[in-house]
Amino acid sequence: MVIRLTIFLILTISSSWGSEIPITLEQVSQKVSNQNFLVLENAERVYQGKERIKYSRANLLPKLNIWNILKVGIDFGSLLDIVQDVAPFLVPSNWFKVKQSQYSYQAIKEQYRALWANEINTAKLLFLDILRDENIKELIRSKLNDYKGIMAMARSRNIFGGEDIFSYNLIRNRYLAMLEDERSMKNLVFNEEKQFQYILGINSEQQVKLVKPQLPSIEDSRPIKFERIVFKAMAASPEINQYKIILESLHEVKGQIYFNVLGVNSFSVGMGNGVFDNVPIQDGLGFGFGPSINIAKSEARILKLYMKAALETLKKEVNVIVNEYNSLISNYTRMNERIELSRDNYDNMMSFLTMGGEINALEMMEVLDNLYSSQLVSLFYKYRFTSLVEKLKRITFSEDYSTGPKLNFGDKE
Repeated sequence: MVIRLTIFLILTISSSWGSEIPITLEQVSQKVSNQNFLVLENAERVYQGKERIKYSRANLLPKLNIWNILKVGIDFGSLLDIVQDVAPFLVPSNWFKVKQSQYSYQAIKEQYRALWANEINTAKLLFLDILRDENIKELIRSKLNDYKGIMAMARSRNIFGGEDIFSYNLIRNRYLAMLEDERSMKNLVFNEEKQFQYILGINSEQQVKLVKPQLPSIEDSRPIKFERIVFKAMAASPEINQYKIILESLHEVKGQIYFNVLGVNSFSVGMGNGVFDNVPIQDGLGFGFGPSINIAKSEARILKLYMKAALETLKKEVNVIVNEYNSLISNYTRMNERIELSRDNYDNMMSFLTMGGEINALEMMEVLDNLYSSQLVSLFYKYRFTSLVEKLKRITFSEDYSTGPKLNFGDKE
């Protein structure tokens, strides 16, 4: 029985190692939503925020504290202490805390939405980077074949006394350098794939196969305007919405200060990453009332500064994306012209060599490098443009980002 189980495990593991998991760009958002470790962790934070609302409401109901009841028999003045137990709903501060917990939940949801969108965007951009680097590997391999053929030609001519050893050595040196480039690219793609698997929550022992998507056409695209994009981005930004919610919650903190003469709240609800922990609330009406209100107003000014900084950061990011997006479109024609010139020079050189022309190592390498660099530029144009389109979707919360993360908490063990 043990032997059979061992064989079964070996076969299962070996089959999982050998199999490839096909991943399309459209599947990335779903896998990140359901399997990403950071997203799942923060989903639990949102769940806790929802439970805090229930906890706050539950604390408005009477509860039994035997020790407070026993104190009444010893000290009649302690009768007021059991108000928090028997009738906590009579303490206004507790009502403000319930409202604050609701704001807290909304703020945590906005934080979660931002993180969820960032993780999806990171995964999709890494998906595109892997495909781009795979194409670079193919370009290097193609260039290696070109150098290998010309190197063989130079070597044969050198043997028969038609060329000097200088040309052959230069060509071979460049060929060996490209072999190192190919090795480095293989390692880079391997590391990117494993990082991609981690973001998607896929077992690192497995292999993924990325399905190449239909890339957006640069020549069919039109320039975009900053004003239109930034308007959508500001309306959808969870970072800015979060600060608005926390500012609204500050009114509940002020309410606790104003009604502290009837007692402070008996429970604590975290809010705004502890931003309101800096606001002292004394138990009862005293000379600390004024400073408490002033500190609360100061916290509001700080939050407004944070919100303004977040808004300016968003505008800057939109400006950069729009500028590069439009520049790629405007320069696309010149880039294509460069590729055609490089290809013509390469074809003319190969025809010249085939007809027995003399090899000039420096000119030959320059022609090959120009062709290679123009192909790289074309590759980077296409994938960079696709990445910018994806960033625009993220910043405006459109397409895959429009629905937002699903918050089906269910039963928690």
